[in-house]
Amino acid sequence: MVSSIEARINEAVRMGFDRIILPFRGLQSLEAVSGKEKLVGVKSIYELVSVITQSGVVENPAGNSDMDKQE
Repeated sequence: MVSSIEARINEAVRMGFDRIILPFRGLQSLEAVSGKEKLVGVKSIYELVSVITQSGVVENPAGNSDMDKQE
């Protein structure tokens, strides 16, 4: 039986996503997933931000953020 997360991951792989980030605990329970090498498990929000920023997913060409605008 394929869980809904497994179906979503398989669909993302078919759509060409290079990396799929999900909670680390969820990795062990996945069985029917194609492209397991594309899965990245994170244990905290800090790890999530680190993975996203290191992979170039988040781009800010202006060098500023909404946080800079707050006073």
